[in-house]
Amino acid sequence: MLAAAVLDGLLQLRVWRTDRLGWVMHMCLFWGFLPLLVFHALEDEITRPLFRDYASTLNPYQFLRNALGLLAAIGLALAAGRRLLAAGHRRLSGPGDWLPLALIALILGSGFLLESAKIISEPVFDEMVADYLGSDDPEEVAALRAWWQETYGVVFETPADSAAPGLLEAGGVLDEQSCTYCHSPTTSAFVAYPLSRGLAPFAGTLNRWRADAWLNDLHYMACFLLLALAPFGKMAHLVTTPLTLFLRRCRDLADPEPAATANRRAAAIEGCTHCGVCSQVCSVAPIQRVLGTPEILPSEKLAALGALLRRGKPGTEALATLAEANAVCTRCLRCTQVCPSGIDLQDLWLASGGWAAGAGMPEVPVRAAGRSAVQWADGMGPAGTGLPAGDAAVPRYPVLENPRVQLFHCVQCTTCTGVCPVVEAHAEGATDLDVTPQQVMNLLRLNLRELALGSRMVWDCVTCYQCQEHCPQGIAVADILYELRNEAWARIGAGAAPAQGPAGSRPEASAC
Repeated sequence: MLAAAVLDGLLQLRVWRTDRLGWVMHMCLFWGFLPLLVFHALEDEITRPLFRDYASTLNPYQFLRNALGLLAAIGLALAAGRRLLAAGHRRLSGPGDWLPLALIALILGSGFLLESAKIISEPVFDEMVADYLGSDDPEEVAALRAWWQETYGVVFETPADSAAPGLLEAGGVLDEQSCTYCHSPTTSAFVAYPLSRGLAPFAGTLNRWRADAWLNDLHYMACFLLLALAPFGKMAHLVTTPLTLFLRRCRDLADPEPAATANRRAAAIEGCTHCGVCSQVCSVAPIQRVLGTPEILPSEKLAALGALLRRGKPGTEALATLAEANAVCTRCLRCTQVCPSGIDLQDLWLASGGWAAGAGMPEVPVRAAGRSAVQWADGMGPAGTGLPAGDAAVPRYPVLENPRVQLFHCVQCTTCTGVCPVVEAHAEGATDLDVTPQQVMNLLRLNLRELALGSRMVWDCVTCYQCQEHCPQGIAVADILYELRNEAWARIGAGAAPAQGPAGSRPEASAC
């Protein structure tokens, strides 16, 4: 468990194994922003009790704050760039993904601007003199003004006469006596100091409008808003992801009690960062692009499942969407293997099926614009034809004699779906495709023969043999589709009267 906490939690090696650029992004954001949150935003509660000499304007704290902010900014730029430029990430990005990034950008931007505004601020200097110099002698104040103008970069509306004999030397002595115990040279703020030099020409306006004050309010409000939203958004994974990894390792050590299983699953649902890695490798992603249901993809399905569970009493439409997503899933385990948060997605899919069925989810939903595969299957099965299973009136074909054995080596790689011209045609605008070649193979493997017989894919297949020629496992995909169509037609010819669909049509054999 300690190894999991260090390797998977702190170093995030699970991300490294699947996405090197993603790992760099995560490391920059994690190790840049989290220390700022702990040691800077909560400095009164954590940092001051730990370090008695702490002051935010001292080194190494000043230097480290700029270094961590720059590191987080690099991670933020990588995250935003990936979601804008990578097609897969852009398609999956929603308000819940952009809001945390926007808040972090606001916090970092306002923080650097605030530090820059303080460096050049004459009002901030005057407040410091009133609080810490212990003297209102005009000559001493003038000497300190000259020193801070030259050394710290303060911009005064009436510039100090630094060339006056002995003025800088006197200012240096006063600075040593009153200021250096809590102020390091501002040049060590290697991000904020150059930014302050860029703002120097506008210092008069910024100082009159007290830019340091309203930037301070903006910075604090952005931090409070992020902390307030953290338990309800993606930022919660800073806690939930290590918890998920820990609980999963506990499960690997021993079979947990039912209550522990429920807690682990709840933590897993909350631990999702919606990074989209699982959806990038999902074997049914091509099907999702055809059907258009986002919840088919693992990251979207997990978000929908979490929303349904929080709602308590899901509606019929929400259950139907989840049912369709569960029916399309091939349980290939790819999403579980690559999840950087260590979520056992396979376990959640299996558990969600039972929960949704208890809530009234349809058993085997497969969507189509006209007649669904379920409607065809109602008329083609033994119950619909009145024929006993294996009746001589319905011929059997060799390749379908034992489909579970024939399809044992099918790995649901979606190669057949990827080369199918019918799928491609539907992806370009048609909407009446219900299942794809790879799904038909899976239906047969699951003994859902009647559902496979009635699928639109069987009737729309053009028998081009692209799927069969490209199958890496040597499965006769086109022959199976061809013989499924023949068997279905034979059943209809033997006396079955398929249930009429919305258009009242009957299936037609392909001309090819």
